[in-house]
Amino acid sequence: MWRIIRTVREIFRPFTVYYLLAAIEFVVGGWALYAILAEPGSEFPTAGALLLGVGLVALLVAIRSHRRDRLRRRLLATGDHGTAEILRLVQTGTTRNNVPLFRITLRITAGVHGTYDKTLKEYLTYDKISGASPGSTVMVKVDHDDREQVTIDWPARNPTRS
Repeated sequence: MWRIIRTVREIFRPFTVYYLLAAIEFVVGGWALYAILAEPGSEFPTAGALLLGVGLVALLVAIRSHRRDRLRRRLLATGDHGTAEILRLVQTGTTRNNVPLFRITLRITAGVHGTYDKTLKEYLTYDKISGASPGSTVMVKVDHDDREQVTIDWPARNPTRS
């Protein structure tokens, strides 16, 4: 049962849905433009162009989301371990599917790069941040070559109060 749930979650990642929407809108928009251009005097070229434009935006959002997800997965798999103290945790007011976007300012300590501050923006469910507050410590993964590439390892998170 859990295997099926994990498979469904893999299939319906946000970028997968955007790819699907983009493909549908390109096909429908392209078909609408073709049908309309074949029939002069119709008012639907705007609708076809709008569908093509929305499809293009959905495709660009999907590509961006897919790149971020790949970077996060790569960092979780191959990144250097580190710890970070949460200096500031602020909800930005933006949500996606009722999941709020947070701006998280961290003081990161990683063996290769030393100690430095970095601000991240992440969509976080409330269960992920339930124990995290300013002063808490979280586990992070840092790119070995580029210290600006950081992700919080939420499953390994073991928040503590300073």
